[in-house]
Parts: sequence; structure tokens; C-alpha cells
Amino acid sequence: MTKTFRNPLENRDAPDPFMTYDPVTGYFYALFTCGDRLELYRSRHAARILTDRDSRVVFRVGREHGIYDCVWAPEMHKAPNGKWYIYTSGTYQPEGWEKRLFVMESETADPFDGFCFKGKLDENLHAIDPTVYTDEQGKQYICYSNGGSAQHLFIRELENPWTLAEKCDDVSHAEYDWEMVPPYVGKDTINEGAFFVKNGERLFIIYSGNGCWSDDYCLGVLEYTGGELCDRSSWKKHPVPLFVK
Repeated sequence: MTKTFRNPLENRDAPDPFMTYDPVTGYFYALFTCGDRLELYRSRHAARILTDRDSRVVFRVGREHGIYDCVWAPEMHKAPNGKWYIYTSGTYQPEGWEKRLFVMESETADPFDGFCFKGKLDENLHAIDPTVYTDEQGKQYICYSNGGSAQHLFIRELENPWTLAEKCDDVSHAEYDWEMVPPYVGKDTINEGAFFVKNGERLFIIYSGNGCWSDDYCLGVLEYTGGELCDRSSWKKHPVPLFVK
């Protein structure tokens, strides 16, 4: 029997959704993959974040900034300096498929006042799905999925919200059976779509395994065990996914 599900937030296709709340402005803000642009939505109510139709386009692809297409999985995070930053990726050649991470910086402390293109994080790094964590001391870290056919998760320190520091490590790759459902085996394994989750004193990374186009796409869990965040030995992978079919 075929089961259907109606998205209560939006009838449109809205992949890779991200939402956050700003207690200063009193708005919820949302982004999702639009491909050729970054469009920021806001609402006083989380359940109406898209249906209120209150949005503004803050970036469009094109020659000016060297981002030509496939702007995927944007996220917006507030930095210790009080400004907001959008982290995402896009193709850097008109006919290419490789992607580069880039950053947008808010003009003011209110993200709806607009953004400027701050720059690419690394001109030579092919990566997708960036997400950012700020610790209690204000130090920031970025996690992204890097690689060609085999995608691993890397954590790297940020020198400032738009500059990568040197400390970096590969913290997760597909290793359990549920992460390597055929044909996602060997060199084609995928770990992507990471997001930091803090629960009390515990810090986790929730990520996706297998192919997003597959019925076997699932959520895995990494748990921080102490030590340097940019160190594989500081993270423990849970042996089962969050949901089991």
C-alpha cells in the first residue's frame, strides 16, 4: 500500500531546509536549496515560515563572484561579532560540477537588512553541506562533507567566520553496513549533511549516510567524547542509525 505525506509547512519542493531563531529581532529565519540563489525567509511563527511569503533574495549566482550554479544546503549562523553568516556551496565553473564553500556576511545585526559576498573559504577545496558550531569561549568550527565519490566529514577550526584555520581532521566515513547499502560501497560511500546538536553537556553531530536519492538514506550520530574537536579520536560513532527500517 502506497503511503503519502503532505508537508504541513509548504507544498513546494524545499530540500535541505534550515531554520533558526533570533531573540533580538523576534523572527524565525529559514533557508533551503534554491539552486541559483539564496533566499532568506522570516516569520514570527515557525509553522508559517514559508507560507507567510516574507522573503528576500540575498545572493544570485553569476560571474561576479565566481559561483555559477547548484547552491545547496545553506545555513545561517550568528558569530561572536554579532553579525550573521550564511555558509553554503556552489559550482565555481560555468560548466563544472566541483563545488566550493562560500560565505555571506550580514550588513547589520538584522539579517533581513541584506548580505554581502564575503568570499570562498578555500579556492581548491571541493566540499558541500557546511555547518558551524560556536563553543562557550566563542571559538568556531566548521564541519563539511569533502571528497569526490567517497564523501567524508571533516571538522576544521575557523580563524574568523570567513577564514579557515589550520587544525582539521577527517572525523567520519562510512564504515557500518547501514552506511554502505549497495551501490554505496567502496569508493562510493557517502557521509554528508552534518549538523551540530548540543543537549545539556553533550555534543553530537547528526549526519546523513548513503545517497539522498535512495530509500536507504539514513541519519547517523557522532558523539563528542572530549579533547580537541578537530581530532577523530574525540568523536565516537554510534553503531546504529537514529531510525531503523
